Amino acid sequence: MREGVRHALVGLLSGSGAVAFVALFVLCRTGVAPPWLAFALLGGGIAAVLVAVGVEGAATIPQPDDRWWLARVEAVLEDAWNGYADAALFGGLVALGVVALAILAADPAADEALGLLVVAFLSLNGAFFAFVAARY
Repeated sequence: MREGVRHALVGLLSGSGAVAFVALFVLCRTGVAPPWLAFALLGGGIAAVLVAVGVEGAATIPQPDDRWWLARVEAVLEDAWNGYADAALFGGLVALGVVALAILAADPAADEALGLLVVAFLSLNGAFFAFVAARY
């Protein structure tokens, strides 16, 4: 029983960390994230990854090189990834897309309307790709 709970928590934390980093990237690239949200996502993503893989696992993060920073995080999360992580990734990306659409619907004339539409589009497409990838 305890091992099953640990397995579920590690998976959920792995998926949550991935969602935090993807959301950080998408929100910052579109320019709709205030600085406090960017720092919160960065801190939450780092904390989730550290708890999921442990300090020993975090030591395996490759040193900076020519690879994209999300690729370095993916290498660390590979051993901790499971079905719960897929569910967390799918749910988190769907939630991000729905929230972006809800904010856009509440104030369609906002300055960041195009950015919110891009966030919703990328998040929902990412969620559908994650769902399909989890199935195969």
